[in-house]
Amino acid sequence: MFSLKHYFTDVMENPSNLTQFMEADHKRLDGLLDKAFADPEHIDQASYDQFRAGLLKHIGMEEKILLPLAQKLSGDKPLPMAAKLRLDHGALASLLVPMPTP
Repeated sequence: MFSLKHYFTDVMENPSNLTQFMEADHKRLDGLLDKAFADPEHIDQASYDQFRAGLLKHIGMEEKILLPLAQKLSGDKPLPMAAKLRLDHGALASLLVPMPTP
């Protein structure tokens, strides 16, 4: 069973675990996006749907886990880039609302 408390303890002891996980997820999302738009005439909807769901989940992880953890690790000071990341996350999410077109 997944334990959020255990996960946070593991990340606090070895932050590179979170870095590796997030980097692997970025690569996975890049692959899905590439697959979705591999044919310029046709969008692979199944790949796009996986990309969309995955990106929204990834954004949620950054907002709910990564940014608060980074703030905690920096002595409860907000990261200088946190406001820009949140702005970027909002822009990305809004781009995912309409259906994609070639």
